[in-house]
Amino acid sequence: MAVNKIIYNGATLVDLTSDTVTADDLAAGVTATGADGKPVVGLLPKVAIDNELSLTSTNPVQNKTITAALSNLDIDIATNDEIDNALNLAGSGDLPTGGIVPIAMGGTGATTTAGARTNLGVSATADFANVAFSGAYDDLTGKPAIPSRTSDLANNSGYITSSALSGYAKSVNGTFPDSSGNVTISVSGGGSSGGGSNYTLPTASSSTLGGVKIGSGLTINTNGVVSADVTASTLTAYAKTTDLSVVAKSGSYNDLSNKPTIPSAYTLPNATSSTLGGVKVGSNISVSNGTISVTKSNVTSALGYTPATTNNASFTGTTMVQTLTVSSVLNIPGGSIWIE
Repeated sequence: MAVNKIIYNGATLVDLTSDTVTADDLAAGVTATGADGKPVVGLLPKVAIDNELSLTSTNPVQNKTITAALSNLDIDIATNDEIDNALNLAGSGDLPTGGIVPIAMGGTGATTTAGARTNLGVSATADFANVAFSGAYDDLTGKPAIPSRTSDLANNSGYITSSALSGYAKSVNGTFPDSSGNVTISVSGGGSSGGGSNYTLPTASSSTLGGVKIGSGLTINTNGVVSADVTASTLTAYAKTTDLSVVAKSGSYNDLSNKPTIPSAYTLPNATSSTLGGVKVGSNISVSNGTISVTKSNVTSALGYTPATTNNASFTGTTMVQTLTVSSVLNIPGGSIWIE
């Protein structure tokens, strides 16, 4: 896994995230570390220097070769008279007066070496620094100091050094800090005999002082203060009383909205000769399981006597006999009257 930043105990020790080096910035085979913490291998072709002059070489550096070739030249500088004679032979006429040959006529337009360099736009090899021909970093002057150790760097980020940790405990009773910097200490002693056994914190109960664990809905700060974690986020599953409708608190049917339409209670009308309706059971009528009947006892009760049950002239039982006047216009066969 690539690492491009190291932070120890809150202080940044190494930070490569702002580095811009890429493979195209380094010579082929040269290695470095990129901003992502991964190795970078250079891809930039190394500059080759030719050993001899060439019209076909593609190498950009031939300085040493050119210098060596120039130093081996046997240059014989002609005098003014020799140049004048050469020009006369060529039909160009005499050289200009003053000994200055214009550049157009093959001269330098100057009488001194410095002037000739200026006119021709060239410089002597001695005017160049060594690095102009070698291209080597080592031939540079005034090179910047590149730190090779962390002690060469200014600790402007507040990195913790071993001297800064002087006086701090590295371990407690042989116990070293964990990855978070905490040291866990086992507390012993406290027994009834003054030591020798580890103290066990009892579980708290209604009758026992003891330890508890912080469950859901509670928080505890670094001072050991327990608080109820009552926030908007923890109460999302609960409704506010202000959000409840009136009926939720009153329970009254009248506080409901969109109540159904309930018809009025039915009133049974009285029965008449033209209206179906209700009647009440009066005297001398029997009702059994909702069935109305007229019984013998109802009849005798209504009549006040027991009527005859035979067509004979003689009567039995308790009978009220009233005087019967027979009209003379009636024809009574055999002189007998039947009462039914």
